[in-house]
Amino acid sequence: MIFDDALAARQARQTLSPMTFKHLNAIRYTVKRYVFDEDASAKAGRFSTECADLVCEHAEFAIPPFANTYVEINQLASLRASSQREIQGDTASRVGYLFLENGDVLVCAGDEGEGNATFLPFVYQRREGVAVGGEQQVELRNFLIGEVSIDLRAAVETFSHRLTDIWEFRPLFDMPADLARFMANECRGDLKRAIAAVLLLNQKHGLSSRAVGPRRAIRGGRSKTYLAHSVVTIDLSPSGIRGLFTIGNRASPRRHQVEGHFVHYNIADGCSHSWSSFSTPELEERDMERLGRHVKRWRCSGCMGLRVWRDEFHRGDAQKGFVTKEYKVTDSRR
Repeated sequence: MIFDDALAARQARQTLSPMTFKHLNAIRYTVKRYVFDEDASAKAGRFSTECADLVCEHAEFAIPPFANTYVEINQLASLRASSQREIQGDTASRVGYLFLENGDVLVCAGDEGEGNATFLPFVYQRREGVAVGGEQQVELRNFLIGEVSIDLRAAVETFSHRLTDIWEFRPLFDMPADLARFMANECRGDLKRAIAAVLLLNQKHGLSSRAVGPRRAIRGGRSKTYLAHSVVTIDLSPSGIRGLFTIGNRASPRRHQVEGHFVHYNIADGCSHSWSSFSTPELEERDMERLGRHVKRWRCSGCMGLRVWRDEFHRGDAQKGFVTKEYKVTDSRR
């Protein structure tokens, strides 16, 4: 897979931090892997572009089904089905999105077996929901979302804050200004395609997967192991895909309680973490404006990551009824 090829490439040590490189090698055998077949890749591409408003609207639900999840698509099939731009001859045939347990998303691209796979120079991170506005929000939106259908631009402007309030990005390494502009243009829309793929992956209707065991193959004169993965098939028309997410048609869950829990942002892998209470006048003012109360935060003195306590809340469609959860305390010694 492109992820394994990119991790084995010489450029990986130059692109990734030593801590990240070490962590990826440690988890590569346990990452849950999904590969979209050519038809599924095309439908996912159309969904990301022709339903970009829905991708933004439902971005908060794009949670991978496992702590570390890798999704790979056929990029050429995706672009042919969704893009109005000419596909360049050197465009990578495959692209992979690696969702890590700390909320980061790494993107890799290349051609299988060609030895040209690499990690793209941006990491996408879930952040502490600090709203951005004005030109900053427009620039962030344009980069994260990229190309959309013309008739959806107004809807995307309406819902794009749901994406930009959750996600941000940063370069993995320092780049000259000219290279940074070029790579930013090349990577526009990567996060939108990643979120679209996971939203589809989380659907219960119209998707099927086929388990494929590990295998060995000769690539470039060398023996290579391809790890076990699931091949994803989408058994829906493009209009059917949109129907899954349209309010009134999608399978919205019954109203249910979400327990209070900690949320972490921008924490570094391998850090032992030393948390201390953290706040600023600006954050407190924003909390009162948006929530009418203060939010509990802690900052790690090591990696400077944030820990935030999210109070319990309710989610789902109350018209479909309510789900009540009961929790029992058990003695593990019995």
